Amino acid sequence: IYTDRSSAASDVYKRQVLTFTGAPTLSDLDRALLVFDDLLRKEVPYVLVMDVIAMGVIASSLRQRAARWLIENAADVATYCRGVVCVATSPLARAAVIAMEWLDPRGAKYVMVDTFEEAMARARGISTR
Repeated sequence: IYTDRSSAASDVYKRQVLTFTGAPTLSDLDRALLVFDDLLRKEVPYVLVMDVIAMGVIASSLRQRAARWLIENAADVATYCRGVVCVATSPLARAAVIAMEWLDPRGAKYVMVDTFEEAMARARGISTR
């Protein structure tokens, strides 16, 4: 199940916070991508905080869908995404984050941390201006 905690977690800068619990569905992914479509359409700089501690295995079709979206939106993501901070503790979750980093056409570096609080602190240190 996907939840978007952005409005509750946002501060002066735009911090987009996504939490996944269990195995994401196509609906979960589409809802998350709609959030990013909206940010890119509005030309809003943002920092992405992804909490994947409780996320289940992502189906191959969803990984492919996410990769296509990144490729299709590479220029805008490169312009507006200021950084990515991931909360991941298990080896499997960390491997998934590394795979996302490899797929990211911008070559952006992802920061991995162990707690949500640490992720928010790191995200606050990334300027969205």
